[in-house]
Amino acid sequence: MASRNSLQAMPNEIKAMIFKNVDINSVPALARTCRSFHKVYHQNSGLITHAIAVNTLGGVLPFAIAHYAAVRADWKACWPLPPEDELVENIHQFGRKYLDRTKAELAIHPKEFTFDMVAEMVAFHSVIEKWALVYTVEYIPDMFDVSWTTPITTTEMDRVKIGMYTIEISRTLLPFIIDDDDLIEKPWEMLWHYFPPWENRIAWDIDNFFTAVVGTYYSEAYPEEEIDSEFTWLSNWGIRGLDRLDDMDFLESSLDDLEAASVEKIFQNARFCRRDYPASTWLKPVGQDMTKRSLDIKHILARFPQDDTAACQMWYFELCKDVGLFKGRGHGPSDSSKWFDLARVHAVHPGVVPSLEEMQAAAEGKEYVSEYYTLSTEPDYCREIGYY
Repeated sequence: MASRNSLQAMPNEIKAMIFKNVDINSVPALARTCRSFHKVYHQNSGLITHAIAVNTLGGVLPFAIAHYAAVRADWKACWPLPPEDELVENIHQFGRKYLDRTKAELAIHPKEFTFDMVAEMVAFHSVIEKWALVYTVEYIPDMFDVSWTTPITTTEMDRVKIGMYTIEISRTLLPFIIDDDDLIEKPWEMLWHYFPPWENRIAWDIDNFFTAVVGTYYSEAYPEEEIDSEFTWLSNWGIRGLDRLDDMDFLESSLDDLEAASVEKIFQNARFCRRDYPASTWLKPVGQDMTKRSLDIKHILARFPQDDTAACQMWYFELCKDVGLFKGRGHGPSDSSKWFDLARVHAVHPGVVPSLEEMQAAAEGKEYVSEYYTLSTEPDYCREIGYY
């Protein structure tokens, strides 16, 4: 009989708590410790692996779940492409389940979590973490000649990681250009309107960084050749491929495979909503004219609740400046700062970025003319998704 000081004598609640506080790769060994531990894990595996996922992934867990689901979507990366209406409906079904920020609960119930699911999400997240560090700690300071006087916060790092997840979700589901002759790719743009406009802008900058990484590897490996496949490479290989670029065999084969595949398919050359840089299509149309938009963003704020509104404020500030508001406030934030939190925004741009309330008051009744970015035949993406 086990002594009262042995592991088996612990209450089951304590055993479950131990499971919930180890890393996912330690779970199998812990479950084999003794019969009682195995029984506790077997009876509580969903809640245990869910707790490990929460501990490991934190605020990006909903996006890790969405990426996990995207990889398993039976309609992802379909070729030949199905009809546009079918693609749009698939996107709506996926978006409503996995990308709706108004829902408090996760898309997968805690009891439905599994070891394999969490192990896969954690493994992929480690790749995201690696490149988020490279982007924030190495690339941004070198590219923009800045240095961090205070450590990068969890809010800021999560914002970068979310940008990387949005890139991966979009390129996993829709790696191919839908119609090369069409000015509007409705399925692609509909998918991106399930994310807020400021995340699209962050993804834009991160995608440029990823493209530069691929281009650097190829230019160093083939200095005499002119290679422009770095713009479509990521749509095929994704962020996991970046981790393999040190392998010369993979470097060469990935380029050959991409060129062979591109004979029939046209890969996306960017992983963001590239046609609408100011993100004016997230704004409500004024009447029936899709090229005129109201600067009232209440529907966007309701759709995407935030604890820290810095990224939203910097996006909105640029829209306000485009219509002539806040002229005396100086230049808006640069590409290096779209993922900053409020404390860093005010430290780096003191007195420049107004509060959200101040901008909303100044923009009341104002319109944004977006005819340069928006067609008169543009769908109302936000209405179709359910913003209003």
